[in-house]
Formats: sequence, C-alpha cells, structure tokens
Amino acid sequence: MNKKNVYKDKDGRDIFQVNTIFNVRIEKTYLHPEYDLTADTNEMTDTGLMIVFKLESKNTTLPSFVGRWDHKQGVLDIDIFKVSRKIVTDFRAGKNNYGGHHPLLISESPRLFAIDINIPKGKIIEGAMTFNIGHGHAPILFN
Repeated sequence: MNKKNVYKDKDGRDIFQVNTIFNVRIEKTYLHPEYDLTADTNEMTDTGLMIVFKLESKNTTLPSFVGRWDHKQGVLDIDIFKVSRKIVTDFRAGKNNYGGHHPLLISESPRLFAIDINIPKGKIIEGAMTFNIGHGHAPILFN
C-alpha cells in the first residue's frame, strides 16, 4: 500500500476503485429557482469518475452542472455543460464571473465541501455537501 492508501498492481494501476457514492446530503442556503438538483445517482462518467450530483436547468439557455468524485486527486470537481469551450475554460479557472469548479474542502472526516457555483447571470447554488464513497476492486484482479 502506498502513502495514499491505494493498492497498486504490478503496472501501477489502482486495484481498488470508487464504485459507489451514497448518503449524499446537501444543505442548501440557495438554489436558483430554474434548477433541479439530483444526487445519489451512482452513475459513472465516460472517464470512470463517479457522479455525486447533477444540476439541470429548466431553462435551455442556462448551463447544466455535474459534481463528480475524482478518485485519483481525492477531490470533488464540478463541471459545466451545454456551453462553449471558452466558458468551460473560464469556469475551471474561475474567471469572468464563473466559479465553483473546485469546492472548498471544509473537513476530511466527515468529508464536507462548501459548494458555491456562479455564472455571470448569478448564483446557481450555495451550501454544504457531504457524501460517502464505496470502493470496489478493479477487474484486473480476476483476469
């Protein structure tokens, strides 16, 4: 086991992977009225990262957001969708009144993040989020 408590195979790949997100709790101090928040979906992104929550707009002119657990980095990342590449870049960099890509980690145990997503048209969500992570094994163990 290495310093990050991740078991590696002989090729350096993680043997144990995050395969579930559960007990998602979101204390909202604000949620934009045109957005719906969904959590505990247990969906995985195309790149193998677990989705923690989704923010979908009822207004097709507004972006959507996905919060995902990045196991490799050990952080919660929020991505913006239905926008141009430049807006994605601005959101990730926190420029031009976009913000929220990297929520602030308040506590590691229990895992608690401050969520604050903003776009030039205003605040989308603000609050605190906690969730649990379940680990499974990589398929390589049984090949």
